[in-house]
Amino acid sequence: MPALNAPLLRELRISTIGLTPRSVPFIAEFLRSPERCHLHTLACNGNSLGLRGVRHIIRAIEQRNYSLLSTEFYANQLSGDPMPTSFEDELEDAEEENLDESSDQLWKDCQTKLTSLRHRNAHLKRETEKQALDLLKISRVVLLRSSRGTHNQPPASPTSRDKTGSIGSPFAALPIELKLSILSLLAPSLSAAQRNRIFTYAASAQTLPALLPSLTRRTDCIPDTSQAPLLSPTRIWPIHTSLENPGCSNGQCIGVMNAVSCSKEKDRTRWLEAMGCSRYEPE
Repeated sequence: MPALNAPLLRELRISTIGLTPRSVPFIAEFLRSPERCHLHTLACNGNSLGLRGVRHIIRAIEQRNYSLLSTEFYANQLSGDPMPTSFEDELEDAEEENLDESSDQLWKDCQTKLTSLRHRNAHLKRETEKQALDLLKISRVVLLRSSRGTHNQPPASPTSRDKTGSIGSPFAALPIELKLSILSLLAPSLSAAQRNRIFTYAASAQTLPALLPSLTRRTDCIPDTSQAPLLSPTRIWPIHTSLENPGCSNGQCIGVMNAVSCSKEKDRTRWLEAMGCSRYEPE
């Protein structure tokens, strides 16, 4: 565990491999490291961590881990003595007051805590991804326009008119620092590093998608007919995508349980991973 540095690893199963309480500090330290650990699933069943060790790991998840969405710690010698003296834990005074509770009750409390942490991480993940995508849309318009050939021109007056006769936006005349500060308010759940990565991406013309669609037909994205309005008997549901029928524009594709995933959804997931916005990142 001390040598494990795998930010691309999403699922780790270390069940029934004879882990003891000596492994707990190393597991907890790995889960506390946002640079090394981006796990979505952790299964650690059938070992000998003990109830004290499991509680130590749960506290590590609560303090520093915002990526885990599924955790399992069953059959880890949780019954009997709830607090074996062989393991040195760093319990707070408030938790020490509950040491007289039965092991069954303490394990129920651990399960409740794990469920709460999973819900917390899932909610923060959804908010982070949504705000990142929304911030990209607005930043693309504002920052890309600001970086196009206006460096040698004086700032436009808010009441000045362009060639078409329309009045310029007061926002466009602001310094770039103020623009970024205002844009940051649109994504309060993102960290400063996450917002900066999105700003850099949005301000570069090299990251713009191609104007013309690919000439090769995409066969990995088929619209789900069950999600479409009722069609007349004379009309056939179009399968292949084109300019007139982009297909899966709402992100709903045919298949059950992600049997066929949407290509647009894959592109969004890759972009969020590249920007480091697939999980909540505290300051």
